[in-house]
Amino acid sequence: MHNRQTISINYYLHTIIILFVTALSIIVMRLMYMQLMLCDHFTLKSEKNYKRIEIIHCPRGNIVDRNNILLATNRPVAELYWQPTGNKRLSPQQQSDLARIQHILEKPIISDDIVRQISIGEYTYKPICLARDISFEQLSKIEETISDNPNLSIQTHFERYYPYGACASHIIGYLGGQIDHEQSGKMGLEKIVEELLRGKDGIMLTTINSMGKHIQSRAISNELRGATIHTTLDIAIQRICQAVFPTDHAGSMIIMDPHNGDIIALVSYPTFDPMLFLHPLHNEVWHELQAGTPFLNRAFSASYPPGSLFKLVAISAFLEHGYI
Repeated sequence: MHNRQTISINYYLHTIIILFVTALSIIVMRLMYMQLMLCDHFTLKSEKNYKRIEIIHCPRGNIVDRNNILLATNRPVAELYWQPTGNKRLSPQQQSDLARIQHILEKPIISDDIVRQISIGEYTYKPICLARDISFEQLSKIEETISDNPNLSIQTHFERYYPYGACASHIIGYLGGQIDHEQSGKMGLEKIVEELLRGKDGIMLTTINSMGKHIQSRAISNELRGATIHTTLDIAIQRICQAVFPTDHAGSMIIMDPHNGDIIALVSYPTFDPMLFLHPLHNEVWHELQAGTPFLNRAFSASYPPGSLFKLVAISAFLEHGYI
């Protein structure tokens, strides 16, 4: 009887030991699999917790006329941001600085929504945009009066700029937004030579802490500015043609160099201002633009019956003999 009890106890002990060793082996094998086979996967996930990859957009290439006068370029746009410092609530000094900024910008920026965003941002370190497209004069005043405020930061990006507005817009074209919020050419040279004008964006690796505060940045690849596109247009002649064209008619005017066929000026009326498409359009503005079909390039895309070519011969003869 005693031997049977001993055998039974030994059997249970062996079973428990086997189960324990089996479970321990499974855990060890799982840990080895996670440490060795999934090392790169978990390393990448851990790095995503404190590293951010940012795209640095490069300036778009310029478009110039035959005399290297800018027809399409970029202008710097300054934005004022409030960088939280973890104070959890606005101090009297911070409230005073916000009031001074509001006075300099001459527009209300202190609202319940902004104060709420700043209060939340003090916990998350997430920057809050206070004003966009600040003028140089306003920016100088801010730098002079409250430049030592650690909460204020200026960020600058480039926006497309057309110095002559609607002049030669059918040749230059315009930019339009995409799903990923990047702008690309939708018409004219902006679309035809999009790859050359776009350039190459850079990549910046930013390190943050657990609260989202910026620690350091390192460039992975530098941005490459877009190429400059030289045209045969002469903006001075283009502006003259634009001024003398009868605005009560729809049509086109072309001036070419008879020796090589270069297009010196080209007018298609009605025309449009490419600056309108840099920001979202209201429905009323869009329907107003559609009324006169201004996006039709009547010099290249419209169909008109040809006139009598022999009239050119006759008028040339009259000019050569001095009759007219």
